[in-house]
Amino acid sequence: MKNPFLSLIFVIIVVGNLRADVDVDSLIQNSPPPSRYPEAGACILLYEETDSILEDGGYVKEIHRVIKIFDYRGKKEYSNVKVRYNREKERVDLLFARTYRTDGTVVEIDSGAINEITPAGFGEAGICANIKTLVFSLPSVEDSNSIIEYSYRISSLKPPEEGYFSTIFFFRSHDPILHLRYRVSTLPDRTLLISLHNGAKEPVRLGNGYLWEIDSIPGYIPEEDSPPQSRFLPNVYVTTADDWGTLGKMLLEKFDEASVSSPEITSKVVELAEGKSREEAVKSIYFFVTSLRSVKVLDYGDGSYFPNPAADVLKNGYGDTKDKSVLLYAMLKELGVPVQIALVNSRGELIDTTVPSLKQFNRVTVGVEDNLFLDPLAEYSPYPYLGYLGGSTLFLLGSERRGFICIPEFAPDMNRVSVDIKVMLDTLGDAEVSFNTFPRGYFDRCIREELFGQKRRKKKMLISKSLSSFGGGAKLLDYSISPVESLDTPVSLVVNFHKPGFVRWEKDVGILTLPGELPFLRRPWSLSLDTRKFPMMLPSNLSWNIRWEVEFPETFSLEYFPDSSLVSNELGSFTVSGKNVGNKVILEYTLTVFKRYIEPDEYHSLRELNSRFSLPKNNLILFEKR
Repeated sequence: MKNPFLSLIFVIIVVGNLRADVDVDSLIQNSPPPSRYPEAGACILLYEETDSILEDGGYVKEIHRVIKIFDYRGKKEYSNVKVRYNREKERVDLLFARTYRTDGTVVEIDSGAINEITPAGFGEAGICANIKTLVFSLPSVEDSNSIIEYSYRISSLKPPEEGYFSTIFFFRSHDPILHLRYRVSTLPDRTLLISLHNGAKEPVRLGNGYLWEIDSIPGYIPEEDSPPQSRFLPNVYVTTADDWGTLGKMLLEKFDEASVSSPEITSKVVELAEGKSREEAVKSIYFFVTSLRSVKVLDYGDGSYFPNPAADVLKNGYGDTKDKSVLLYAMLKELGVPVQIALVNSRGELIDTTVPSLKQFNRVTVGVEDNLFLDPLAEYSPYPYLGYLGGSTLFLLGSERRGFICIPEFAPDMNRVSVDIKVMLDTLGDAEVSFNTFPRGYFDRCIREELFGQKRRKKKMLISKSLSSFGGGAKLLDYSISPVESLDTPVSLVVNFHKPGFVRWEKDVGILTLPGELPFLRRPWSLSLDTRKFPMMLPSNLSWNIRWEVEFPETFSLEYFPDSSLVSNELGSFTVSGKNVGNKVILEYTLTVFKRYIEPDEYHSLRELNSRFSLPKNNLILFEKR
C-alpha cells in the first residue's frame, strides 16, 4: 500500500531545499541602481519557481519573486499581481507579500488588499464560473527604489483530467533578471520529458527532475509584430505524458461521448439541412454554430480539456472553442458527414511534436472530408478560409487520419485585395471619387470584423470616418456593401465621396498626392525600427493590387506621373506602372509579400518593398494650368 503522505513530503523537501540558501537581505543590499539598466522599469532580483509533480499527476507550483522598482513603469507593472486559476481544480495560497521601502521600513500586505475576482468576459458565461483571478496589491510601493517580495503557491485539488502534468517555462523577461532558478521534479516512478528551445541552457539533473540556475539575464525591448515568445525566447516544454497516441485516443473518446445526439440536435439539423445539398447543409450548420455566442477569453485547456455535452451547448447558446466545436462535430455527424477533431494553435506558437502536451494548442477545429477545417470561433472569416492555419501544425484525432499534419502557407493571392479608384477632377482641383474594393482572405476578414453586426447608421459612420485616408474634408455621398454577415458571400465595397482640394495648388502648379493607405486596408505591420533583434510575423502572405484612374479637365496640362518600375527581393515584389491616355492618368500598383515569418536579417527587405510603395514620387501627379 502506498503511503498517502509521500507526495506531500516530497513537495516539502523540494521547496525547502530551494529556499534554504536564498539570502534576500543580501539581494536587497546589493541591488543595482536604476542607472545600470536605463531602459528597464524594474529589475527582477530573484525569479524563482518550482513545479513539484505528485503521484496522481497533480502538482504544487510555488512562485517567489523579489523585484526592485526603478520608475513608474515598473510600479504599474509589478505592484498589482494577478494569478488566474480554476477554483474547481486548483487552490491558490498567498504565502507572503511585502514591500521594502527606501527608508528601511518593511510593510506587510494587508488582508484588504487581497481579492478574488471574476476575469473580464467571464461574468455571463456560467460554464466558466470556476475561472477566477486572485489579485493582491503590494503596499506602499514608491515610484523608484522600492523593493517588493512575494510568494504564492498553486496546488491542484484533484488529479488532472487529462492524466498528466505539462508546462512551458521561459528563461527571459523584458526586464533584467539577476538570479533565476527553476526546478521541476516528480516522483521516482514517473517519467519526465523536457525539450529546450531557442538556446535555452541545459539543466542540471537533480534526482528525478531538473534544475536551472542562471545569473545576469539581460532584459529585452519588445518589438512590434513579433511572433509568439515561444518562437524566439529561450524556454523549456515539460510533460509527464507518455505519447501522443494515448492523448489522442483519450481526447477523442471524450469528444465522442460529448457529441452524442439528442432530439434537439436532430431537430435542428433537420431544420438547417432541409432541401439543401450536403455541401450547402454543412455550410448552414457551420453558420448556425458560428453565430452562437463565443467565450473567446478562454483558451483550450484553461477551463477543461474535455467539452461539455453538445446538447447542453445547444441549450446554452454559447461556448468556448471546445464546446462550440463539439456541437458542430455532433451536428455534422448527425448529418452523416465524415468529421474529425483537430487541434491547432491560432496564435502561431511553437508546436513541438516531440513533447506530448495538449497545452501547446489553444483552439479546437472540426475537419470535414479531407482538407476542410472549420473553426466556429472564426465568425469574421469568409467561409471556408482560416488565415491563421497557414503554416500551422494540426493534431488530428480520428480513426481514419490521426497524428500531425502541416498546413502550407497560403499563397498571396488567397489574401489579395483589388482596389479600383476613379477620380474626376474639376477645374478647382476638387474631386468626385469612386472607390471600389474586392478583398479576399485576410482583407475580407478585416472589413467584416470592422462592420460585422453593425446597423446601417453605424456602418455609414465607420465608412465615412475611414475616408480620412484621403485627407480632411472628404464627404461621403453614398456607399454599397455586400452583406458582411453572410460568410459565404465575398465582400465587395463601393464608396462614392467628394474630396475638396484633392489637388493642392502652388501658383499654377497643381500637386496631387495619392494616399498610401486606403480605407480598412492598411498594411498590417510597423516598420518604425531601423533594425530588429527578433523575428517579425505577418498575419499571412499578402497581395495588394491598386488601380487609379485620374481624369482631369482640359485646362490642366499633365507635367508628371510615376515612371514604371519594379523591385523584388527574397520577401516579395513591388511594381508601379503608369500611362497617360488623353486626359486620364492610369496608375497601377502591385505589392506582394510571400513570406510570413521574417527573420531579423530579412527585415530590411520588407522595409525596401514598403519604402518603394511609399516613395513620394510613386504617389505624385503634377499638373500645370494652361
